[in-house]
Amino acid sequence: MTKSLKVGIGPIPAREVDVSKANVINALLTRPIAVLPTKAGDPIRPFAVGLWNGIRPLLKPEYSVTTLRRATGAYLHTKRYHFSVAQPDSVRHDIDGMPAGEVSEADRLAAREKYKSFGR
Repeated sequence: MTKSLKVGIGPIPAREVDVSKANVINALLTRPIAVLPTKAGDPIRPFAVGLWNGIRPLLKPEYSVTTLRRATGAYLHTKRYHFSVAQPDSVRHDIDGMPAGEVSEADRLAAREKYKSFGR
């Protein structure tokens, strides 16, 4: 897969485990957010910088911010999410799943390094 980081393979499809993590996040919110995959095969979309500010107000009152942070972290700190961000053609997405700008080269390189560290 490391070779793919150099040439780009397009959107990275979600697996069932990614969808399960996304479902946990959405269960904590008053409405689902479209940036998350809903079924296996949906693309894993890199979050727009600052997306937390849009997600946090959607938290259901019976859940803590810590719970939401942990659920979001479990989704964002995965090998497949970093692989998605590391792709040369990766684009960030807003809460509605719409493109919100390219991933910066610095963020792409950081994701590439993080992705490589998963294999060690």
